[in-house]
Amino acid sequence: MPIISDCLQARSEITSFLKLNNNSFAISTKYHGAKIVDSQSCDIQLSFKNANLNFNTTAVCISPNTKLIAFTSSRHLYIANMYDKKILQTIELDKNTINILTFDPTSQYIIAGNTDGRVLLFKHSSSTQLSRLCSFPHQRPKTRIKKILLVLLAFTKTY
Repeated sequence: MPIISDCLQARSEITSFLKLNNNSFAISTKYHGAKIVDSQSCDIQLSFKNANLNFNTTAVCISPNTKLIAFTSSRHLYIANMYDKKILQTIELDKNTINILTFDPTSQYIIAGNTDGRVLLFKHSSSTQLSRLCSFPHQRPKTRIKKILLVLLAFTKTY
């Protein structure tokens, strides 16, 4: 039985990784799109490429049910169907770049963190931002902190 590292044949920088429950994992790379790989046989189960998923992409996430992929450029959030490769939503973003994305465990909502320290909520079936969940101050008096980047989003099983 191979371990996950045996199946990683990435030819460019890995931008997203998600271990799935069914002996597979999802991975995206800077230049070669996203794919779902069987960790037992190392076979590619599903592959996704799009002209907007490229070296300018700032964040990528694949839904836990593997049906959706979300990715951002500096100005747009794209939500696409992994199976038919169609873009479902293109949401225009404000001037702050999204640097982290994750789906909630139900695969219905996307939580995003931007370079201004804001945590934003989107729904995969909506064409606009639903809410700003919280904001971390990016400048404080008498400190040297210039920016706060969100680097981790996590969920608990109690919603």
